[in-house]
Amino acid sequence: MENSLRRLQTDYIDLYYLHFTNSETSYIDSIGELTRLKEEGKIRSIGISNVNVEQLKEANQHGYIDVVQSPHNMLDRTAEEELLPYCIEAGISFIPYGPLAFGILGGKYTEDFKLNEGDWRQSVNLFEENTYKNNFKKVEKLKV
Repeated sequence: MENSLRRLQTDYIDLYYLHFTNSETSYIDSIGELTRLKEEGKIRSIGISNVNVEQLKEANQHGYIDVVQSPHNMLDRTAEEELLPYCIEAGISFIPYGPLAFGILGGKYTEDFKLNEGDWRQSVNLFEENTYKNNFKKVEKLKV
């Protein structure tokens, strides 16, 4: 952390995100370390991404999570089921990830669009063939 602060020429980081959990380090241990750094004034806010509501609740027991980032857009509103209500209840800010559905809502793609082999979007359910076709039709209706 000290090296990062020095390179950034600052005394603190406004928002420190844990973007993904990994198998080598417990994200709970990471939350504990970030909480310590927050108490020392080296970071102002702790953020976490790519977690479900159970993981968020567990993380929040080990240090206050200030910000959560999760997919949310007109085509993927699953965050509204549990995650957003918990964020509201716990006073946690929410930042949507992919608000334009990775370009689908922006009209970037054609109906016959296909992903190339190895494209990172292959892991995004919005681009699964049947889901994509249904979403494309929804976007076309929005254009009218």
